[in-house]
Amino acid sequence: MQSVENIFDRAKHIQIKSFLNRIGVITDGHNFCCCPIHKEKTPSFKIYPETNSFHCFGCNAGGDIINLAELILNCNPLEASRYILNESDSTGTPTPELDRKPAERTITEASDRSLNYQVYQTIFEATVLTRKGKQYLQSRKLDEDVITYQLAFTKSLDSVESEDSEYCDTAEKLFSYLVKEHTPEILQNAGVLSRSGKLIFPEECILFFHFNPDAQRIEYISTRNLGNCQYKSTKLAGIPFHYWETWNDTGETPEIFLFEGIFDAVSFYQIFSKPDLSEHKLISTCGKPNRDLLTELKRKYPRSEINLCFDNDNSGTETVHKLRKDFPELNYFDVAGIDQNAKDWNECL
Repeated sequence: MQSVENIFDRAKHIQIKSFLNRIGVITDGHNFCCCPIHKEKTPSFKIYPETNSFHCFGCNAGGDIINLAELILNCNPLEASRYILNESDSTGTPTPELDRKPAERTITEASDRSLNYQVYQTIFEATVLTRKGKQYLQSRKLDEDVITYQLAFTKSLDSVESEDSEYCDTAEKLFSYLVKEHTPEILQNAGVLSRSGKLIFPEECILFFHFNPDAQRIEYISTRNLGNCQYKSTKLAGIPFHYWETWNDTGETPEIFLFEGIFDAVSFYQIFSKPDLSEHKLISTCGKPNRDLLTELKRKYPRSEINLCFDNDNSGTETVHKLRKDFPELNYFDVAGIDQNAKDWNECL
């Protein structure tokens, strides 16, 4: 007779992705999918193949494959393990069945995705860069050209009438404006409102608009939070961070430069000759990139050189080392070559 420990051990070695596929839940290329535990329309559930674990950024559930099966089946760890292994117990009792058919979780373009883009465009057109926000960017040594054109702030309070302005320079104004233009349901689906009906953006923040040059539209928004915010940055509710790229669209892209953060990308743009870089694509991966992103870039730009421009620290160099094992043709553009003491490209300014 098998020991309970043996059943647990064997169950933990089953890959979460395979288990999800078996119950009809399909992840996308970035290992995200709609959560199989709670109901949602935008994917906030992520699996981590390296550790065979998961975390949902929507309901905050997380753990290993047994924890996942427990939550889906509403059963104990032993029943969950048997279900994962598709085995009966010693008495011949079959593994538990799902108390509901898994929802169809395949990641496709949602029918209301276009409404999301309309919401993001509304925010882009309605907001301004406040003086405090501009002062912060200037404190990072970014110049006017970078602030206006690369960070996609087309207007600021310095260039519009601040008195009785139709532009939204506070979170309160933006919230009031949005609920006049869009229903709360649409705003929640777009990830702009929290479940409690509050605007997700902090009172003091700078908005980064993630523009897709191919589709000529804004597809994501993230922030740099100022003041005493709990987090350095905020993303749309229930939607994972998405990479940000410079807005230029030249068609053929000779070179691609990958950075960890948005400030690193625009700092690099400022440090080097701007006319030369205008033909190239600068991308912030908003964290460490995965192999899927590199694969997609190589497919989309087969004749482009790809340069890794990550932070000058242990994490950055380790990421470069791992990626170049799979993609030995990648170039490494080391920030230490410009300034040995700089941790990242913004510090070079």
